[in-house]
Amino acid sequence: MENGLTNEQIFDIISSAMETKYLDEIEELVEEYKSLCDENDLEYSSYEKEVFAIAVRTGNEEYIEEHAEDFDLNSAENYWGDPYCPFLNETEDEGIRQVLLDHGAFVDWENYDTCPFATDTSNWFVISFTADFQEEVFGKILEYLGYDEDEFFETVEDWDQADSVFVGEYSLSDLMKYMEWEPEDGEIRFQDFGYTTSENGAKIMDVLEELGYELDFIGTQSKFETTGVYYLPEK
Repeated sequence: MENGLTNEQIFDIISSAMETKYLDEIEELVEEYKSLCDENDLEYSSYEKEVFAIAVRTGNEEYIEEHAEDFDLNSAENYWGDPYCPFLNETEDEGIRQVLLDHGAFVDWENYDTCPFATDTSNWFVISFTADFQEEVFGKILEYLGYDEDEFFETVEDWDQADSVFVGEYSLSDLMKYMEWEPEDGEIRFQDFGYTTSENGAKIMDVLEELGYELDFIGTQSKFETTGVYYLPEK
């Protein structure tokens, strides 16, 4: 590697090496690149993440496994100031994404804020629950209970009845609260809501699963902890 190469040329060389999957060859190139940085008074640490991103983009699992603990994977912040791993956005390869997640990468919740429904598992904040999907869920609840709309509204307006009718483990009175549904003149005006307004993600998810919806999950799961996002993909 000769002095005078541009960063772009250097990264092209490293990218080609990454695609070979030979860790020794890559490590040798990276060491040469570090030396080149030293010779030109460049701070290698500022480029370290770019080299790692190349490994993610090219699917070099061995390099990722070797270097995932070298720096903070969750160096970016989303709209709400929550940390996330920018490298997850560098690839669509689910295997590589899972390697990053297994090393503690956090999902960017903003990637799921237009889904019909999404909730995080840290605080069970609802990331997304769209008005259109709420209307669909309302229809499913009517089918589940065998009610028409008039019967439904008559029930929820009588608290004793609403407390004795259940969807799964939740009474209608609880369900209305968790869904943030407020009947008015015999109808519900469904409104989008999400992260800043609700911490009932787990409860809403339970209701959705009771109604037959199957949610996808991205993150890590173990015997003791689940970290990530449950969501329904956009149609």
